[in-house]
Amino acid sequence: MSFKKTLIFAIVFVLLAGFLYKIKWRDGEQRVERIFFFNPQEVEEIRLAKRGQTIILEKQSEGWKVKSSTKTGAIKPLHDVRIIHNLLSVFDYGIIDVIHENPKNLADFGLGNPEFELSIKVRGNPSFKTLLIGSDNPTQSSCYAKVETLPRVLLLGILYKTDLDSIFDRLQIRSNDRSKTGKLQRPHTKN
Repeated sequence: MSFKKTLIFAIVFVLLAGFLYKIKWRDGEQRVERIFFFNPQEVEEIRLAKRGQTIILEKQSEGWKVKSSTKTGAIKPLHDVRIIHNLLSVFDYGIIDVIHENPKNLADFGLGNPEFELSIKVRGNPSFKTLLIGSDNPTQSSCYAKVETLPRVLLLGILYKTDLDSIFDRLQIRSNDRSKTGKLQRPHTKN
């Protein structure tokens, strides 16, 4: 390769790197593109679905309630409001990148039948805002996601899935294994 071609490739590379730096970084800090914009105080209902099982949390005058789940269908108070904070803070992580603006096949990203669906309904808006979370990327450091009403596929940090998985399991335990006293019932084991 001649010196002239090498110099041209180097200039193109530097310009591209500078452009990407300018897009992703501002004043030495990484810009975070949010998935949804909402006031957490205005959230009235949260739906969390994991592989066909759904838990619905509803804000009522006396606090948050587990409105229904596919296993129980019962309405139970949610004693640990940190779960709500953790669910809503998932949206603070931001988007790593936009992978595809309008994919033809969502199944390629695990979004045809997503592993998780996280939906929120805010005061004054009758419809849910839903985030679909699909497969991990090949390096398993991120996962694919999509806002239900938008065509683009996003790349999100793997913390989305791990946090949602943990929260879903905690909600399922709390909604299914409480006695009339509201205390967690431990399974009996035989020695």
